[in-house]
Amino acid sequence: MPEMSRDEEPEGYLDWFAFGALVAWVYAADANTTPASDGVVHTFDRVSELLDEIDNDLGDTQLLNRLLLVMNGLGGTSESWATLSQGVREAVERLRSR
Repeated sequence: MPEMSRDEEPEGYLDWFAFGALVAWVYAADANTTPASDGVVHTFDRVSELLDEIDNDLGDTQLLNRLLLVMNGLGGTSESWATLSQGVREAVERLRSR
């Protein structure tokens, strides 16, 4: 991805989200080659930032709060993860249609 070689993140709305998701995947993969806590912390930080931005942009998704609930074991079932994943997919579709 050409954006990875730049010093700054992309400014375009959808480009920024796509770039952020790619960075989160890189951090997740990095957890396999460096101390796991580094990759996990960076991945969680980036995913949290993306979900928070989606929440701010759409105003009604509560994706970050739902992630925190699942991560804290207050909804840690596979159903809760599936519901969160579905919410992210729906939010991305809404962002794309803007």
